Amino acid sequence: HWWTLKAVRRKLNAASRGELAWQDEVRLTQTVVRDTRTWIRRSMGWRQPQVTGDAAVTLFTDASRTGWGAVAVDRRTGRLSIDGARWSAAEQSLHINALEARAVELALPLLGNEEDIVADVWVDNTSVVGALRRGNSCAQDTAATVARILEQLRRRRIAATVGYVQTARNPADAPSRIALHSLPYSVIYEQVQSFFASPP
Repeated sequence: HWWTLKAVRRKLNAASRGELAWQDEVRLTQTVVRDTRTWIRRSMGWRQPQVTGDAAVTLFTDASRTGWGAVAVDRRTGRLSIDGARWSAAEQSLHINALEARAVELALPLLGNEEDIVADVWVDNTSVVGALRRGNSCAQDTAATVARILEQLRRRRIAATVGYVQTARNPADAPSRIALHSLPYSVIYEQVQSFFASPP
């Protein structure tokens, strides 16, 4: 869909510069027309999930140039789950925003196998937070990952709220930088307690 967005943006920019009047008709390719109709149809049929009650699971994610990390807290049982891994050489060349989005995707299994639950997802990258809230990203590599994340949530009927957490308060920061067997688990536990004692 990147070419469609680019084509539409060119027309809007031309109108902003006064080269086109806003009421002028413009010629669009069949691909642009098809994509636009698909987006309109999907947006008309989309409904915001009805969130009732507190989140069952709170998920923190993070990415560094070294790897990704995630910490999930089951709010009903208090169980803490931690995961993470190193990036491949190819992944390390990606933009940090793409890596942050990929970290969210890789962390989704920590939400468990349940369906119809409410989850809070906290990310320390404002671009990824915005992309997940909007449902899209202007960056092609990030957009594909965001689409996969939202499709997984939709398929499992998980109503997720996405928020920004400062890096210093993000329990997933350490797993994104340190091998799991060397993690300072007591520090992560303290960060989780501090977050819930004084949420953003």
